[in-house]
Amino acid sequence: MTNFEKALTLAIQKGDYEFHFISNSEIILDPKFWKSLLKALGIKYPIRNYTFIGEIYNSDSHNRKWLYYPITFFELKMLGKDEEKFWQELLN
Repeated sequence: MTNFEKALTLAIQKGDYEFHFISNSEIILDPKFWKSLLKALGIKYPIRNYTFIGEIYNSDSHNRKWLYYPITFFELKMLGKDEEKFWQELLN
């Protein structure tokens, strides 16, 4: 089982994520997946502020804190970095 599959299983079992047989690519684009996964992991805020198009995702923008993780993932993907390492570090 890949680390992404472990993350998906965790989001389903402990984060109440529901999906209907869509591809991994579609799951990764689904905000509900990320919110469910972070809920399952007990993550409430990022370990650092993330600046994106002039906005800082910090305590002033509480509802956007979950964006830190998908943005970090997509940045890693665009740079051709190791996706499995991302999932492994997020799950540990």
